Amino acid sequence: MLDLGGYTIERAVPSLVLKGEKREVSVLSVRIRGTSEIEKKNLLKMIGDKICSYKAVLSDTNEGILALFNVSAKQFKHEIEAVKASIDIAEEAKKLNLNLGIGINRGEIIVLNEMNIAKYTSLGDTINLAKKLSNKSLGEIFISEDVYDRTDGKINVAKAEKVSEDLGQTVFAVTKINERDKYKKYIDAFVRKTREEERARQN
Repeated sequence: MLDLGGYTIERAVPSLVLKGEKREVSVLSVRIRGTSEIEKKNLLKMIGDKICSYKAVLSDTNEGILALFNVSAKQFKHEIEAVKASIDIAEEAKKLNLNLGIGINRGEIIVLNEMNIAKYTSLGDTINLAKKLSNKSLGEIFISEDVYDRTDGKINVAKAEKVSEDLGQTVFAVTKINERDKYKKYIDAFVRKTREEERARQN
């Protein structure tokens, strides 16, 4: 469960939301392959812990996990946060010699907080493209062109030619993130200010 400045979200579930808040989010899809039930359970916990440390909200799928960034609280550059989380997950999976598919997209959803559960409806291809990218991944971190455009050159990428051809749009594979901690103090200050504003509105 996440408790961010009084706005508490336990998890997210897909739903037909007609009345809610339209929000831009980053979607991290992690597909798990070739593991036993025990390995899968441990892996899901590891992924969940990593993702929650980046203040994302989790939504389970049959094949793995979806993480929605910029839902529980406003996140500055949530696209970069999603990439950071994906790198942490990929590095841990590599140590365990596990095969994960990882894909990231961004876009809009309609989200409604009900009983500490974020009910959401994807607008356009926001969720589906993230899933498609993770399905194509064999350990790589694939991101959409839209995600890359919002990272301001803070990540190094290579164009994924075959995946781009298969999906009919430009896809990049993340190679590394640049200056990982350079802006951390500014981001932390922004997050603190946002939480204080949310508390003030609630009082």
